[in-house]
Amino acid sequence: MTYKNTYIRTSSYEDSFWKEFDSREARRRFWNDLFKRRGEHHLLNSGCAANKAIYLEVHPYFHEQDRLCSNRCVWCTRGDERKALESNGNIGIEPERLLTLINQISEHIHEGVLLSGNCTEPLQYPMIDEVVKLIKKCNLGFRINTNFYQGDKLFDAVKLLDKRDFIRVSLDGFSENAYNISHRPQFIDAFIRTKTNVEELIQIRDKLHSQFGIGLTWIMTKSNTLLNDIRNALHWAEGLKLNSIRFRIPAEPLVGNESFCKDDPCLTVNELLELKQELQTDLSSLTSVNVQFLEEPHTPQEKTFEKCHYYRIMSVLGASGMFFPCTSLSMVSNRNDLGYGDVNTPAFDYLKTRDAFIKKWSLLNPKKFCNGRVSECTRFEFSVNEWLEIDEKKPDRIPI
Repeated sequence: MTYKNTYIRTSSYEDSFWKEFDSREARRRFWNDLFKRRGEHHLLNSGCAANKAIYLEVHPYFHEQDRLCSNRCVWCTRGDERKALESNGNIGIEPERLLTLINQISEHIHEGVLLSGNCTEPLQYPMIDEVVKLIKKCNLGFRINTNFYQGDKLFDAVKLLDKRDFIRVSLDGFSENAYNISHRPQFIDAFIRTKTNVEELIQIRDKLHSQFGIGLTWIMTKSNTLLNDIRNALHWAEGLKLNSIRFRIPAEPLVGNESFCKDDPCLTVNELLELKQELQTDLSSLTSVNVQFLEEPHTPQEKTFEKCHYYRIMSVLGASGMFFPCTSLSMVSNRNDLGYGDVNTPAFDYLKTRDAFIKKWSLLNPKKFCNGRVSECTRFEFSVNEWLEIDEKKPDRIPI
């Protein structure tokens, strides 16, 4: 499915590596241009991995942390996996070992580090402020996907952030009632504290004259789409000079969370379009916020590619401390089948581990590991895989 975005302002943060595309052709052009500039276009076309992978994606978890996440969102795509993390004795990633890993990659292997979760929250991870500070001291780009309930943990590290960096906050509502229905927070002050943390972060950014980006994501459900709430959120974001708000409708995942959104039904595409039409006047008045309405489901269920190619430009460290080819395969239930390496071992060497993993996965990589019943690509992973799928009859051509 192709879709159209409503752009109020072009943002260099969201329109770079994690760009949301209007069409498959736009995706193809973007990835072609990016890797031609990097001088690795022919390498990737030949089926090899990039010499310098772009981001290390980390799903930080350690068994000694207080909780996996401060919320139990009904729309969490891998929500059922938290039971495995809590019950199978997995120690996760030792914080000191993660710091060692970041020191090893520095700026020579990756351009940046993405801290993300599925059923976990990165800001619950022990020593998270030290982790972020080290990422920046190693001259790496930094991104984090977070609910930001504990956003104050980043306040001391903010002075190190620069224009490469982006903080993405899941808001999904602009009233306490709507937020609580979607997020099912474990603390009664969750909505107010999250909103306050964003406001204080903006104040720090402005005081420092920094240029890092801050954006919101908003999954559209029946309970959080009151026009007045959305209008208030748009003008709040405009007043703070946030960089973006991304509205989208999710698709129910085939694996990972059996109760996804059943307590809070999602909007249909037509309902989203009607909502966007009703907001046109408000949207046209914004000058500082990039607003997107994504009609495409969050997880494409029909894959146009034969294998996973994502590992060739990314590296994914799962919550188990092992490396995987993509986000969904990084959960603990798959670690013995497809995981490689162990960041917790004293003699761990990331460069050797990545080289060995690339060779292993390129040989393993059967289609069954990338079908919808076992692994579901994120929208971003889907666009990478679609671009890197090579037409064997015409190896120099990338299908669109």
